[in-house]
Amino acid sequence: MSWATERAEQIKQHEYSRASNREWQLHSDKMIRAKAPALWASLASAIERDVSEFNKALPDNPQHQIEFQTAVPSGLIARKPCFPALRLTAWLKTEEHTIRFTIAKTLDHDSSARQTTGILRIRLFDDGQLYLLNGERLLTIEEASQLLLDSLLRP
Repeated sequence: MSWATERAEQIKQHEYSRASNREWQLHSDKMIRAKAPALWASLASAIERDVSEFNKALPDNPQHQIEFQTAVPSGLIARKPCFPALRLTAWLKTEEHTIRFTIAKTLDHDSSARQTTGILRIRLFDDGQLYLLNGERLLTIEEASQLLLDSLLRP
C-alpha cells in the first residue's frame, strides 16, 4: 500500500471515529434527558430519607433539626435554621447534564452567608445506566446524598 493510500485510510478512519463519537453524544444526550428526572427523584428521596433519619435520631434537640422541601420544578432545599444556619439548595439541570448545588452558611444575624457551589455531572455509560460523578469519582445515590448533606449534619 502506498503512502497516499495509507493517508486516505487514515482520513477515512478519522471521519468514521468522529461520526461515531457524534452519534454517541446525540444518543447520550437523548438518554440523559429521558432518564435524568428519575435519577433526580432517587437522589431527592435519598436526601429526604437521610434528613428524616437524622431528625428522628435527635427528636429532643430542635436546634439540630433539618427542614426539607422540594422546589418546583426540579430542586430541593434542606436547611438548618438555627445559627450557625446552613442551607443546601440543589437542582437538576437536564440540559447541562448536571446537578448543581449551593451550600450557604450564616454564622449569626450580623453575618452574610458564605456560599460554596458545586456540580455533580450526569453521565451515560455503555451499560445504558446514568451515573453521578464528583470530579472523576463515580457516586452512588447514597454517596451523593452524603456529599450534599454532610455540612448540614455535622456537630
